[in-house]
Amino acid sequence: MSDTRPIFTFASLNVLDLHPDPSQPRKTRNEQSDKELGESMRLNGMLQTILVRADSGKHIIVNGERRWSQASALGWEKVDCLITTADSTMS
Repeated sequence: MSDTRPIFTFASLNVLDLHPDPSQPRKTRNEQSDKELGESMRLNGMLQTILVRADSGKHIIVNGERRWSQASALGWEKVDCLITTADSTMS
């Protein structure tokens, strides 16, 4: 039996190189909550990395789309990411 556990690597990636997952289950956002997150990130930095997966040469956001969006709004060029080899079908 082969080992199918995902592998994780850490990297600081360009905000512009990250892409939202088209199958993201969250379809609506709370603007006030997003603003509060952005203010927290401005004051404290990003306290949790963004989880991404490589897909056809792109980095697709698995977890952290709101953080990515606020980092972009704040003008950040790079964000810390955990890159997984897991594909979108893994649970």
